[in-house]
Amino acid sequence: MAAWAIQQDITDRYGLSFLDWIADRNHDGAIESVPITLALDDATEEARSYVGQKYDLDDEGNLVSVETLPALLVKVVVDIAAFNLAGFDAGAMSDEHRSRHKSAIDWLTKLSKGIVSLGIADPPATVGATKQLDSLVRTRRSTQTEGLI
Repeated sequence: MAAWAIQQDITDRYGLSFLDWIADRNHDGAIESVPITLALDDATEEARSYVGQKYDLDDEGNLVSVETLPALLVKVVVDIAAFNLAGFDAGAMSDEHRSRHKSAIDWLTKLSKGIVSLGIADPPATVGATKQLDSLVRTRRSTQTEGLI
């Protein structure tokens, strides 16, 4: 599954000096892409776990019926990824990273509860209803089979 943000998104929001500092693990002057990619992948999966509570995701983990990912969602993924990257270096973690991470998680929590939205068409009513129906079907099936055993 593709990440919802790329290295350039981190550079745009945090600056190249941040990546120079945090992603040069060998201290050879070169930004290493592997930790950045992993941080973006992890942040995307974390965001998907919230977004998927309210919006339909396809088999690739992308929002159904959305051609361009909302900019706010990209920002949230970048803030989580930057926090995760900064966590590798105790000196790199700042109050700003903590604050942005907390804000990102708070917003995702509100999104998953329907308090805020992605600013796209409302999710189909079937998302929550389908999950509730699946739960009821499983409960009914287990109740029906209990008497057979």
